[in-house]
Amino acid sequence: MNMNRRRFLTQSGVVLWLPILESLVPSKVFAQAQGRSKFIGVFTPSGMHMTYSGGVTNNGNWTFENALAPIVEQGHRNNLMILRGLKSTYGQDPHWQNTAGFLSSVPITLGPTRPVICGKSFDQYVADKYPTPMRSLHLGWKQMNRDFSGDHAHYSDRYVDTIAWREANRPISNTNSISQVYDSIFTANKKGSAHLKAAHSRRRSLLDFVMTDLKAVQRDLTTDDKERLQAYTEGVRELEVSVAKLAKGEGSTAACADPGNAGNQPDYASHVRWLQSYAVQALACDLVSSVTIMYDDGVGDAYLLHPGTGHDHHGYAHLVNGNDSKPGLESINRRHATFFGELIGQLKTRGLIDKTLALWGSNMSDGTVHSTDNLPFVLAGAGSDLKFGREAGVFNNAVEKADLFVELAQVYGMNNITSFGADTLKSKGKLLGIRA
Repeated sequence: MNMNRRRFLTQSGVVLWLPILESLVPSKVFAQAQGRSKFIGVFTPSGMHMTYSGGVTNNGNWTFENALAPIVEQGHRNNLMILRGLKSTYGQDPHWQNTAGFLSSVPITLGPTRPVICGKSFDQYVADKYPTPMRSLHLGWKQMNRDFSGDHAHYSDRYVDTIAWREANRPISNTNSISQVYDSIFTANKKGSAHLKAAHSRRRSLLDFVMTDLKAVQRDLTTDDKERLQAYTEGVRELEVSVAKLAKGEGSTAACADPGNAGNQPDYASHVRWLQSYAVQALACDLVSSVTIMYDDGVGDAYLLHPGTGHDHHGYAHLVNGNDSKPGLESINRRHATFFGELIGQLKTRGLIDKTLALWGSNMSDGTVHSTDNLPFVLAGAGSDLKFGREAGVFNNAVEKADLFVELAQVYGMNNITSFGADTLKSKGKLLGIRA
């Protein structure tokens, strides 16, 4: 029996979500040593309450007692390592450069034709080393508010919308919908695989169905939207391959309990918490080995309001909102720390803390001056081989962030990675010293 496109997509249980394409929207709308095999990269924009003075950025509120206090209060201090002295300096706005290069330490490429070029991110090296049915998972809050970026004519929004890159010219789109994450992990596993397998037997792919409908609108898209659409279609293709593997029984999903579809949450905190819980579930089920989570885009502009603050994250970080800026920024910092602490707690509950390292940080330190030395980073996990419960490095002894990824590669058994990053951001062979 022939199955039309609408019926196939409806019955397969695989829900497809197009990215927001501005061109089509009216302008008014808008191991421990014995075996770590899982990685989570977590991103916060616009830095912390730190101060650049005398050529260096101090530690500011990036301490166990202040910004990280919620994690300590949750009982996870001994699973947390504060990283000091990391730097990632290049001649572009760090909102763009150090978001795109958050896990790659590769300079972005800018120009009038707006090419989107960065570098393969660390999470993808982990995915290569420890292959899983879905390869990797990439989650976020929202895409950047386009109106904000008008003063950066050659800065593609792709650079602030993702921290994951398959290759230099292949940014990986975040999934910003809770329902989409649920469908790709759980519904697809239960129902979609059989239909998708049948479609394969007819030599027709899910992406072929989708692209037939998209061809008609491609000519009306802006350059940015074409870039978003390319990343989206690549994501659909990867989802198709992942579900096909599950249909063949490739993947340890026997103990993968269905947590239920929470639906799309309009509240920011609920959104983040559900995404994190699904991410941990996917890791526990061995559906993925690598996850990235963005608590906001690379700017953190006006669309995200935090309780008790009244202004946007970006404005607080740049201290332009008056005397309430510093308390407001610290409040946001602690809120994100609360989310990260909850993530650590879930890893503990699911027995993943010994197998997983979670790296959380930002694209700059002092947002007022866009400083990119002594970047606020922490590493979470467990094991006596690493300096959990302590600090690694010194704030005024600069170490390239790329050198951290070389150290992490050794922890993951990727001994072939002896250098990381590119250009002036490339590793210099200077250890931060995360080992005990």
